[in-house]
Amino acid sequence: MRLLFAALRIFLPERRAAVSSLAFVRRVGMAVQCQQVRKYDKLPKVELHVHMDGACRLSTLLELSKHYSLPHPHHDLEQFKDLVCVTKPQTSLVEFLKPFLAVGKILRTSKDIERVTYEFCEDLARQNVVYAELRFSPFLGGDLSPDEYMDGVMSGLERGQKDFGIKMRAILAFLRDGPEHCMGTVKLAEKYRHRGVVGVDIVGNELLPLDPRHVEAFKEAKRLGFHVTVHAAESGPASNVKQAIEDFGTERIGHGYKVLDDASVYKLARERGVHFEVCPTSSVFTNAAAADTHAVRRFAADGVSFSLNSDDPGIMLIDLTNEYEVAERDMGLTQEQIIQSVLHAARAAFLPPDEKEELLKTVEEKIARFRQERTLG
Repeated sequence: MRLLFAALRIFLPERRAAVSSLAFVRRVGMAVQCQQVRKYDKLPKVELHVHMDGACRLSTLLELSKHYSLPHPHHDLEQFKDLVCVTKPQTSLVEFLKPFLAVGKILRTSKDIERVTYEFCEDLARQNVVYAELRFSPFLGGDLSPDEYMDGVMSGLERGQKDFGIKMRAILAFLRDGPEHCMGTVKLAEKYRHRGVVGVDIVGNELLPLDPRHVEAFKEAKRLGFHVTVHAAESGPASNVKQAIEDFGTERIGHGYKVLDDASVYKLARERGVHFEVCPTSSVFTNAAAADTHAVRRFAADGVSFSLNSDDPGIMLIDLTNEYEVAERDMGLTQEQIIQSVLHAARAAFLPPDEKEELLKTVEEKIARFRQERTLG
């Protein structure tokens, strides 16, 4: 149970339940395709910040729940959705966490993990995502061993790349409240490097004090040549971004909205060329930021490198295309700023130079076609 609640904190550090009036675009499982043509459907996309446990199809969770005869309301889709998804602002953190608890109980085997990972690859490909990095902690698999969890995710990614023509990589997460697993996570990253592990992250409650083992794990990961991204300044202070840069050697920041609270830290991040992984819907939905004063507007105006990401699309019933629409409609980004965010994401991908160059070329070609079609349309 302790590990399960630790898993929940990956997605939601201690923070208030969201109160938002945004008219977010909803979906009922990624398997169900939206019939309405959306402005950014054909824009090529790069997804750098998404959690495996938060990216499951609603239909798959329902099927698995039935298969395991779990005491869930299988006869009523709306009731089941209330159990495993967050479809409206919550009144308390406990209420917000309930869906993650249910999802954790449904995913029971390595094959379950492989399936939801594979399906997510398909969901991304349908949105014209050409490259994505999926993050997770292999020490939060309940009864599954870390190797069983790893094999499930990596097998799903491998099959998904082959079948859907999308390029996928993995990021392993250290746990703020589980420093005893840090070096084990680094060892797994090295063991599965040949299957697509490219970086490490640290997730969980930002208000928890860090352990020396976290710092040592980041140093070892860097020594082994892994890339680094860090969840910081989402619910915690701007100083967490400074620590991520100076102590962990981070290249990217997950969220980072509160970096604007400290001009010196923001300046440091800009000078170091740090990339910010922005997640529009989750940032507002979890009350980490307000849409009309969102940090992404400042990032875009200042020419800071940032990307738009979905974070936990299955839990919130959204997709990456929706995030582009939210950024434009509710946060005031222009079409050109959104296009630039895709290019920023490609340049910030955790890939070797030759693969990154190839990715950027592909993205630029697809953007040119998107521009042409928009002009002709």
